[in-house]
Amino acid sequence: MKAAPEEVAASTWLTTATSALDVDPRVLRASIKDVLDLTSIVAHEHSRPAAPVTAFLAGLAAGQRTAGSTHAAQIEAIQQHLAHLADLARGTR
Repeated sequence: MKAAPEEVAASTWLTTATSALDVDPRVLRASIKDVLDLTSIVAHEHSRPAAPVTAFLAGLAAGQRTAGSTHAAQIEAIQQHLAHLADLARGTR
């Protein structure tokens, strides 16, 4: 099955961005679904403009806590922050 044009464009852009920022692509692949879920929840239940900023905050918090850590530790921290913020956005925490 052929990927939709927006999926191809997103993949191309994210490959460029991860390379430019020297981010391991494995970290992105492990986190992308959670990031998209979080931004969807925030956009629909709180504020559309707050959705990307909330994702940025999750990444910022994970980065501050995992500087110099392994990729596995970075992935785990990002996923924990995304899950916590998603729960907050849903009103379950």
